[in-house]
Amino acid sequence: MFTPNSLSQSMGFFGAILLGDIAIKAGLIDAEVMVYVAIAAVGTFSAPDFDFGMAVRVMRMFLLILVALANTFGLPWFGFVVGILVLMLMALRTDSLGIGYLWPLVPFDGPELLSLLSRKPLNRNIHRPGLTLPRDRFRQPAGGGRT
Repeated sequence: MFTPNSLSQSMGFFGAILLGDIAIKAGLIDAEVMVYVAIAAVGTFSAPDFDFGMAVRVMRMFLLILVALANTFGLPWFGFVVGILVLMLMALRTDSLGIGYLWPLVPFDGPELLSLLSRKPLNRNIHRPGLTLPRDRFRQPAGGGRT
């Protein structure tokens, strides 16, 4: 007999809260660590794609290992900063079809960044994105220009 997905997810959250409370009362972990783990779990469920969620988990494990290694020297924040810098350098060096992964930010293009952050309705969006270096910057009118 199987449990419906909505009920099993609720039971999983209840179990996590219960086990976390027991671990805190037993002194195995601090409450602060439990809050960090809960935030990371919510962030994992908010990923729109399974592959993206797995990539976030791998990056989280990478940061966790670096922080643990730096903590042996008494500098946990140093490991976190080094990990974030390594991830940012990887994002800066990554290209997709000749276009930088952080394109509107590096190199900075203000109007294109603004158009990505605030979308207009399609019938009011008259400019083509500058990323593709179009010959004609303006889109065709709705209906394909037929009269």
